[in-house]
Amino acid sequence: MSKKMQVVCAWCGKPMGEKDGKGVEGVSHGICEECYKKHFPAMDMPESYALAVRAELRMQPTEKLQDDYETLKHDTEKATQIIAIREILWERGKLVERR
Repeated sequence: MSKKMQVVCAWCGKPMGEKDGKGVEGVSHGICEECYKKHFPAMDMPESYALAVRAELRMQPTEKLQDDYETLKHDTEKATQIIAIREILWERGKLVERR
């Protein structure tokens, strides 16, 4: 029997449903549409593109994501990728700002 993971918005706490927990029960975070529009108005992009970016980045090892984040975090043209990397690192408990 597959365990379920509850999904809530990391910004407002609104429940967003559940997903397959791949054997783990608990809570996962995302961003609801309302918060996305409120906090990231300049990032109007097709959802399929954003999902594809996240799917590709999720396959990367944590150390590579940390290095990429440090390299890209001030590049405003890479905002979609930077936000996705931050979310993935946060989910993995590895979001650490290096100095």
